[in-house]
Amino acid sequence: MTVGYIQNQGQCGSCWAFSVAQQVQSEWYLDGNPASEFSAQQIISCDDEMFGCGGGGPVSAYAYIKERVTPGLSNLWYYPYVQGMGSQRTCLSPKCTETCRGIGTEVEETLLTGVYAQVANYSWATKGCFDDCEDQDLYGLRKAVAAHGPASICVNAANWDVYAGGVMSTATCGSYNFNDLDHCVGLVGFNMDSDPPYWIVKNQWSTTWGVDGYIFLDARNNTCGVADTATFAKVFPPDGAYRPHDGARVTTPV
Repeated sequence: MTVGYIQNQGQCGSCWAFSVAQQVQSEWYLDGNPASEFSAQQIISCDDEMFGCGGGGPVSAYAYIKERVTPGLSNLWYYPYVQGMGSQRTCLSPKCTETCRGIGTEVEETLLTGVYAQVANYSWATKGCFDDCEDQDLYGLRKAVAAHGPASICVNAANWDVYAGGVMSTATCGSYNFNDLDHCVGLVGFNMDSDPPYWIVKNQWSTTWGVDGYIFLDARNNTCGVADTATFAKVFPPDGAYRPHDGARVTTPV
């Protein structure tokens, strides 16, 4: 459960919320809490600084959980994902995004069942980049993931539709400029012993896409912008006492 199961965001621009919900999940578990999955739908519907299925960003999602909701991010069972499925199969704007159902109100807090996660803050895995990103610290990113666990990242996924396996090259992926980042996912590990070495990235386009839901990106470069915006959450357990995990872990697909 370090990286959790592969999910499916459907036809909704909710990648940013999935990236953060799954990062919080990893932090929660590595901090010694029971394995749990957390709600991307709550972030999509209730982060009023972003655009729901019309898109958003991880930094705003962290801020929403930290500052604008009480008691925190609810579990997936309590607040399940419904966007991009069934009658709302295609939703790419705020107008068709499910309305926030009252998380943060006194009534909702009384009804909330199961665990929830509180975010104290977030940190950069390496220095963030907001320009051409020609000189990102790839070694630092590997070191951070090895010591800390999965990171939330945003990438240029313009050519990911054609990915069916193997290691995607930097040339195939295209630009890693910050302005070309269009999809947020999870960086869950790397394999530097392979030829070529590769980053292990967890997507949320179901297990029928890629390698059982994962994509491998050439780790010799900042392929797809993998090192541009990598972040970690700092998560409080419900008792309000932060328990940092001991690190020294490299996550791999299960």
